[in-house]
This record gives sequence, structure tokens and C-alpha cells, in this order.
Amino acid sequence: MTDSSSGFGPRRVRSTDHPYTLEVLPSDPEDPTGQYTFVPRDADGIERLTQWISADSNAIVELSAWR
Repeated sequence: MTDSSSGFGPRRVRSTDHPYTLEVLPSDPEDPTGQYTFVPRDADGIERLTQWISADSNAIVELSAWR
């Protein structure tokens, strides 16, 4: 993830460290309080259309906040 005003944003870095690394995509980059879609970072084509989950920005917290 990249730093943005909401703390979430897209980043296109391939990672092989963990098989479940997710890419976070804002539904509307102009509205940081909207929804975000999470897809497997290395997914492409049909995988990006079928393997995803969306969440409202107010339901997303940084992992460090839970530790």
C-alpha cells in the first residue's frame, strides 16, 4: 500500500514473500472516504474480476492499530 491522505492507495509492486499479499484500489481516487477494493497483488485478467473484496474506508484500519 502507499501513503495517501486516507492511508490506503494503489501500489504495483510484485511480492513473493506471502501468497496472500493484496493490492488496495480506491473505487474513486478523488474520494478518500469512499470504498476500497482488495485484489491479490499478482492477479491479472479474470482473477482481478473474480477474486476481490470491497470495504468502506471507515471499516479499514492499519494492522499496527490492532497490535
